[in-house]
Amino acid sequence: MVAKLHADILPEVAAFLAESPLPGFIGGENAMSSNKEVFCTCDPGTGQPLAEVAAMQPHDVDRAVRAAQHAFDHSGWPQLAPNDRGVLLHRLADAVERKKQIIAQIEALDARLDGQLNFKIVGACRSPPTPYPRLSRCN
Repeated sequence: MVAKLHADILPEVAAFLAESPLPGFIGGENAMSSNKEVFCTCDPGTGQPLAEVAAMQPHDVDRAVRAAQHAFDHSGWPQLAPNDRGVLLHRLADAVERKKQIIAQIEALDARLDGQLNFKIVGACRSPPTPYPRLSRCN
């Protein structure tokens, strides 16, 4: 149940929305709601459906919180030195930076921002230069 998308939609965005119903993410894996229900997320300007999304239930949220707590407790993150955490956070920021146009377009569709405004927002999302650019790079 994907809406007819405009021609200026990125292929990655169209492919993402075509995977409807979109699952939740629990314990490192895609997960549908425990009762298999979905809801439709619509373009707020036109009312046209964008995609179906797993309608996560309170039980699913509890499961996600437990999985996140388990991952935190057993990841070694709390014991990492601040510099090591910084390296990992920079790598995450780099990954988001590489996908920012895709992320921005999905958010723009969901919030009914037109394409012109979408690209202005993407341009405004340029990350400030990091003082340690080599920290986050894998060699």
